[in-house]
Amino acid sequence: MRFSEPGGFFAHLAELSDRCDPDFLDGTIFGKDELYVNQAAFSDDAPWVSDYTYMDIYCRSIQQKQSDWLTSKGYIWRWDTDWFWCSKHFGVQKRAIRFFAKPALNSRTYQRLMRLSQRLLPLCPTIESVIQDVQIPIENAPSF
Repeated sequence: MRFSEPGGFFAHLAELSDRCDPDFLDGTIFGKDELYVNQAAFSDDAPWVSDYTYMDIYCRSIQQKQSDWLTSKGYIWRWDTDWFWCSKHFGVQKRAIRFFAKPALNSRTYQRLMRLSQRLLPLCPTIESVIQDVQIPIENAPSF
């Protein structure tokens, strides 16, 4: 579900958290006016199953699909081949490069690149790593 302002997004997220309706619940924020609440539930059957281990990119699917079907393993690892959105800095979100980069689309490659960037950091003091996952009390989240 897409939201265009943080107040409604976090209120809906809190409501779903309190009710414990979905088996899985998370939020994805692309900007202050593009926020998504993602709900997931186990199912015994699916009309199709998406695969985000290669050419398709999960974070883009959030913006394009109203619903999606993944295996349990696919859901747990849905972000892995996206390198948590950092792959765009290496060109790996371009289909032509992604086609040849299949063996590198994993957390191990990402960790190696991040270690290399830390070694090179003294050479480029304007570069810094950003932690994307933060914990904020839900009542403070809209203002954050």
